Amino acid sequence: MPAGERRVSSRAADRWGTSTAGEGGAGEGGAASGASVGSHGRERGSGTVLAVGLAGVLFTLLVAAVTLLGVVAATHRAAAAADLAALAGAQALAEAQTIAGAQALTGEPALTGEQTLAGGQAAAACHRADVIARAHEAVLVECSPRGAEVRIRVQVPLGYGPPGLPTFARGAARAGPSPVGPGEAMP
Repeated sequence: MPAGERRVSSRAADRWGTSTAGEGGAGEGGAASGASVGSHGRERGSGTVLAVGLAGVLFTLLVAAVTLLGVVAATHRAAAAADLAALAGAQALAEAQTIAGAQALTGEPALTGEQTLAGGQAAAACHRADVIARAHEAVLVECSPRGAEVRIRVQVPLGYGPPGLPTFARGAARAGPSPVGPGEAMP
């Protein structure tokens, strides 16, 4: 063996995919003289790269699923808050109209229809709707009383804002007396 050259054991040669002269290699200038790399050397660490890549994909899918579930839950909360706020507003309007009807029976001056709403009944209905919406962690965006009907729009904050996506879930509802009388079928 020439001076300065180290002999590689067969175990190390197998591990690194190299061979030395005299251990089954081609010797100096041969194909297996240490210049070539065995099949294990090129693939070393590829399993780690694959595992890290799969972990990254799974993490991304998990974050997307949690975000989607949060949006769906907020949308359901917004719809429920809108429904309950509209019912509360419609009830406030019905109570105001009952009071106005009682005033008419006693001879006190009473306002009717849109005049009743202009007389502060709309504000009372929207105030009650706002109280109910806030109780359900929603923000009242629109309250439109018309006659005995109330239309409501609310927003529920998502709590986080993924870039490019809305930060609020929205809900809308309408409540008021039934369009059909007792015993009549819905169209």
